[in-house]
Amino acid sequence: MLQIEFRDSYRVDLEELLTEDGDMSDLVEEATKLFRKNPDDTRLDSHPLRRR
Repeated sequence: MLQIEFRDSYRVDLEELLTEDGDMSDLVEEATKLFRKNPDDTRLDSHPLRRR
């Protein structure tokens, strides 16, 4: 299973999002589980990241 490292800025943004819309919690958790299992899962509607 893929290891995900969350940055502090992600945690702050997530907290703000969940404060505005608590129903998003389940969606965020499900997307995180899918990403850990398979980052290329088509249900994620993800895009390639650019490296610096």
